[in-house]
Amino acid sequence: MNQTTITIITAAVSVVTLIFAIFSAGWLGLQYLKHYIDARFDSVNARFDSVSAGFDSVSARFDSVASEFRAVRAEMEAIRIELRNVTDRFKPISGD
Repeated sequence: MNQTTITIITAAVSVVTLIFAIFSAGWLGLQYLKHYIDARFDSVNARFDSVSAGFDSVSARFDSVASEFRAVRAEMEAIRIELRNVTDRFKPISGD
C-alpha cells in the first residue's frame, strides 16, 4: 500500500470515529435529558399526590363539620319542639 492509500484510510477512519463520537454524545445527552425529565415528572407527581392528600384531609374535615352542623340543627329542632310542647301546657285559660 502506498502512502496515499494509508492517508485516505486513516482520514476515513477518523471521520467515522468523529461521526460516531458526535452521535454518541447526542445519544448520551438524550439519555440525560430523559432521566432529568423522568425525575422532574416524579417530583411533580409526588407534589401532586401531597396536594391531593391535603385536599382529601380538608374535604374530610369539611364533611365532619357538616355532620356536626346537622347534629346541632337536629338538636335545635328537638329543643324547639319541646319548647312548643311546654308553652302549650301553660297557655292561659280564657274565661269565655
